[in-house]
Amino acid sequence: MERRIPKRIGGTMKLNFWYEELIRCPSQCYYFFLDRGKLKCIYLRWRYSDPWTVDLITLPESEMSEDWPDINAKEAKWESIDLGYYSDDDLKKLQEKAVKKLVRHRFLNFLKLIK
Repeated sequence: MERRIPKRIGGTMKLNFWYEELIRCPSQCYYFFLDRGKLKCIYLRWRYSDPWTVDLITLPESEMSEDWPDINAKEAKWESIDLGYYSDDDLKKLQEKAVKKLVRHRFLNFLKLIK
């Protein structure tokens, strides 16, 4: 199965921001953030029926200089994440939970390690 990210959604990519393609066939959302110097992406996808799926993508260093990183880069590492069952109507709740669990939680644990 091929996964893609649009080359341009209004210019250069911003970190810590949800990009949404809610076209229903499939709907996809992307949230890029830095984790200990590595570029990561939370990728949400809805395929014609519930539930939403969640993947965490660690992108290779070569993609950090791109305006839009290629989530399909050969060196990208995909990890399927189970955050529970979220229907089509629950997107905002899922986005909040994904950021809380995958960004804030990891960052707070990292801060505890370096103290």
